[in-house]
Order: sequence, then structure tokens, then C-alpha cells
Amino acid sequence: MSSERRYSDEQIAAIFKMASEEQKKLDRDGSAGVGLTLAELQEIGGETGISSEAVARAAATFEHAEAEVP
Repeated sequence: MSSERRYSDEQIAAIFKMASEEQKKLDRDGSAGVGLTLAELQEIGGETGISSEAVARAAATFEHAEAEVP
């Protein structure tokens, strides 16, 4: 068995929330290109056991929502 530290689901969520908030502070300079592409999201999902199809379906909800905003 590996002696490497393992994190609970709650800890993982907190870690990524804190990291993303820190990244937002760094990105506040208004630079273009902030964010991730669908392919990048799918790659991250694949690394965490989430299928590319599931990520694409979830991302599609934002496509429809943005199209409806006046």
C-alpha cells in the first residue's frame, strides 16, 4: 500500500475551490484567454474518472443558457 497522502472528497473540493479562487486573483489583470476549453475540461475530467461525454453534456448546458441571455 502506498504511503502517499490521500485526501477525502470534502478536502479535494476545498483544495480546488481555494486554488481556483487564488487563480482568479492572479487572472484579474483582464488578460484575454482566461478559462478552459472543452477539450481541456475533458482532459481534466478524464484524469479524475469523469467521461468526456459527461463533461461535454455538462458544458452544453452553459451553451444553451448563454444563448438565451439577451
